[in-house]
Formats: sequence, structure tokens, C-alpha cells
Amino acid sequence: MPKIICLDPGHANKTASPSDRGATWGALSEFALAAGYLLHAERRLRELGHTVYFGLGPGSYPDRILRAHDVGADAIIADDRRRRF
Repeated sequence: MPKIICLDPGHANKTASPSDRGATWGALSEFALAAGYLLHAERRLRELGHTVYFGLGPGSYPDRILRAHDVGADAIIADDRRRRF
């Protein structure tokens, strides 16, 4: 049964500090790493017939999670270890 899944790469849409790309190691940023594996997940989930929202717009994590709920998400994959959904 197809599901609605939201993928949120995190640091991409932070309005408070848009230049913040998270932790870095050499030239690799947390944002780039998360976006990379989420793009692969998005492709595979669509192949399996699911509806996928990639990125939930600007704002804080709670704002983006509320947007996921607004679209009826069955699952939210977000990089925020401080919050429990």
C-alpha cells in the first residue's frame, strides 16, 4: 500500500542561519551527506510507488514537521536528534 513519506535534509532550509550546513569533515558537509543519501532514498521510494516530499520548505524543524503532518505524511525522515516525533 503506497504511503506518503517526507524526507527532510535538515540544514538546507534553516532561516535563522542559512549558511549553516552542519558539521563538516574536509569538504564534506552534514547537509551534503544527508541530501545525497536522501536523494537515493527518494528515488527508490518513488520506484516502489510511494508519494515522496523532499524538503519541507524553510523554517525550524518543528515548522517543517508540522508541514509534513499537513500533507498527511505516514513517515517523516529528518535529521534532528533533539526531537521525538
